Formats: sequence, C-alpha cells, structure tokens
Amino acid sequence: MKSEFMELLSQYEGIFGVLIGFALAEMFKRIGKVKIYPSVTKREYGIHDEYGCYYYVYESDERYEKYQDKLNDTRIEACMDITNTFQENKTFRNVRTQCIFENGEKLDIVAYDVSTRKVSSGAVIMDKLTILNLQAKTTCEYKISINIPEEYTNIKLSKVYFIARRPNGTEIKKRIM
Repeated sequence: MKSEFMELLSQYEGIFGVLIGFALAEMFKRIGKVKIYPSVTKREYGIHDEYGCYYYVYESDERYEKYQDKLNDTRIEACMDITNTFQENKTFRNVRTQCIFENGEKLDIVAYDVSTRKVSSGAVIMDKLTILNLQAKTTCEYKISINIPEEYTNIKLSKVYFIARRPNGTEIKKRIM
C-alpha cells in the first residue's frame, strides 16, 4: 500500500510542486507592512497686517508677537515617507488627520496634497488627499497641508495624527506632530 502511494506521488510530482509553489507565492504576497515615517512638520499662522496684506508667519517670527491677538487660522505642513513592503499594491481610503487640542477636543480634518499645489493670481489651489495608492515594494514621500479653522487658533494644539483605512477595514494611525 505504501509503495502504491509513493508511485502515485511520483507520477504527479510536478503538479504537486506547482500547486505548493503557487500557494507559497500567494501566501508571501500577503506578508508585509505599511510604515509611516513623519519627518518635517511646520506650523504657520495666518495674519492680516495693518495694510490689509494676508500672509503666514511662524511662531519664531517677530511679526507673530506683534499680531498674536489677530491670528486668523493655523496651517500645518507635514512631510512623511510611506513605505509599502507588501508584494502587491495597497489602496488606503478615508485618509484624514485628527487634531487633538489641550482641552481634549478632537477635530478630524481632510488634508491637502501639497504636490498638487497650483498658484494663480494669489490664490492657492490644492487637491484633497482622501485616497493613497501605494505601489508594491516602494517608498513615497507625501507632503500634506492641514488647515485648522480660526475658532481653534487660540486653543493649544497637543497632537496631530495621520489616519487612513486599510483595505481590510482596519485603520492605521500615526502621530505626525
């Protein structure tokens, strides 16, 4: 009986090898991670000066101290590297940022993709970043801009998270500031 089984295996050895190889290849495709490495984060404040000009200043700028009581909005620009170590492309949906303030309030904001920035007659136009398509085995640099409304400008910001929904429905959450 054992020799009949071995004889049968030897006849279909190539087919079994292909099936096992295919199963292993499919299994290894699903092994990997998506890693987010935040790097540079800048916070700017929008102000109107006494001449009616509107511009953004950093906290270290001397004009920030002068117009601190007249801040209009806050803009955060963050740069991050996103690495996909899977052997297949991954699409992340519902991409957003979450700002957490010192008073415990949370604010979800859709970020803008800085790489799509277009300037025309003083107006700046950027596309919203709602979907991330990551190629297999690559690292991409993303620059995002987060505009915090005026009513939150005077509340101290404690944390900013980058959040995206994975293809399996779970969320990836990484602190960027």
